Amino acid sequence: MMAVLTGAGHASFLAGEGTKRQRGQLYSLIVILVVIPLLVFILGYQSFTQTTITNRGDKILADQMAQVAKNTEDDFIRAVQTAGRRALLAQVNHVLQTGQPVDNATLRMQELVLNGSLYGNASIVLFNNTLADWRTRILATPIGFERNISYGQLQVQNQDGFSIRLSLLLSINLSHPYTAATVARTVAKNVSISVEGLEDPLLVLQSAGNLQRKVYRHPYGADALLLFAGARQGNCSGTAVFAEQPGGSSVLVLANISGRSGYAGGVGETADLPGMGCYDVGTAGAVAAVNGSVLAANFSSLHLDEATGVWLLPLSGALTYYHTFPVSGPDFLGRLEGRVTGMANGLETFVPDATGITTKPGQSRVDYLYLANATTPGAGVRGFPSWFLLEAASAARYNVSGLQ
Repeated sequence: MMAVLTGAGHASFLAGEGTKRQRGQLYSLIVILVVIPLLVFILGYQSFTQTTITNRGDKILADQMAQVAKNTEDDFIRAVQTAGRRALLAQVNHVLQTGQPVDNATLRMQELVLNGSLYGNASIVLFNNTLADWRTRILATPIGFERNISYGQLQVQNQDGFSIRLSLLLSINLSHPYTAATVARTVAKNVSISVEGLEDPLLVLQSAGNLQRKVYRHPYGADALLLFAGARQGNCSGTAVFAEQPGGSSVLVLANISGRSGYAGGVGETADLPGMGCYDVGTAGAVAAVNGSVLAANFSSLHLDEATGVWLLPLSGALTYYHTFPVSGPDFLGRLEGRVTGMANGLETFVPDATGITTKPGQSRVDYLYLANATTPGAGVRGFPSWFLLEAASAARYNVSGLQ
């Protein structure tokens, strides 16, 4: 039999069905409210993670490319130093082999560095060492990026007497083969090329090759120092010694040199006289003054001058070295050209009596003055070899005016 719902039963049934639908709708709403934020969070986190990874990867790539650009720049600067030094050496060799000066040292420097030739002839010294050669070698090194190097506007000039400056404009470009990442850098570079250790071409030219001297900087901390003046007698020179020992040619420096003999001279703080004819006594603190000056100048030879006092004369040990002043002799480029005129921040040394150089009695021995056609009278300097003469201006620069 089929059951038949009465009116009241039918109403109750409908009410139950409505309640179930309401509960289903509420459940669906709850699910939506929970799931949607979760989906938003997941999608957002994935996007954030991808962006972070991408940004981090870009930064790593950028850092790598910047470092490669810096390394490329450093490599090329070393190439300029190598090519520049070799270009100077090639010109010196030309002077030594031909006995002729270079016509234009700046122009020939550029020719050698850029083309590897001197007067259009290939130079063995620059073989495989021009800037173009170095550029090719640098670019041939695999680095994982596409790379290009260009350079131009090469200029050559004296820097400080002991260095030549090469100036140029350097451009470095990098790109990544699979991304849009690039690095473009253009910088003006000044590169110092030392001339120390190279043969002085001027002395070679002026002596027909008989006087050869390499350029080295004056190694001591001073030229000449008047330390003090006590009661004194005689003129003598010798290495300072601070304890009694077999003397000979040394100068004994003690607080009290009373009765001491057997030395070239003596320095004492008390007024007691030694048993030698050359001395300076009676200056308090003399031992410390001599010792401190010897250490500071890295030179230990004293000169006791009866007219003025006790001197430390490092210049006397540096007569074959080179010196520079704001106004000085010709710089190295000028020396390659055989010049004997003064230049700003140039070089000068001293010319002894030498085969091939005309002796000029009574003239200053500063090289560019002595080798010039003009006459520059000089006077002797006590404590130095008899040939060593200086004119007043040079004597003042070297602080030895008091010894003339």
